Amino acid sequence: MSADAFSAPPDAATTAPEATRPASAAAIDAEAANKLIQHLFDVGLELAACAGMVQGAAADRLVRAIAGLDKVIIELRRAVFAQVVAEVDSACSDAAGSRAESPYRPH
Repeated sequence: MSADAFSAPPDAATTAPEATRPASAAAIDAEAANKLIQHLFDVGLELAACAGMVQGAAADRLVRAIAGLDKVIIELRRAVFAQVVAEVDSACSDAAGSRAESPYRPH
């Protein structure tokens, strides 16, 4: 076996094609937020399954916890969307000058 067989694998960030790399910090943040949202959604599904197995006050508390997770997910999605819109606005302004308007904002 050669010495290369035991060397560390190349860094994914340096070997990935340009198309697969996030274009900006906002894209990285959006990707991380999407993973977080998916995880929260999975936790909510687990809690919903548990809520169906219990009765009374325990079921009520689980339902309230699920509703709380739903609110957190909605707020995260809004924050990510707002960040993406702000980046698009900035890109439109940079590309067409300061008088450019984003198609994503009402006029």
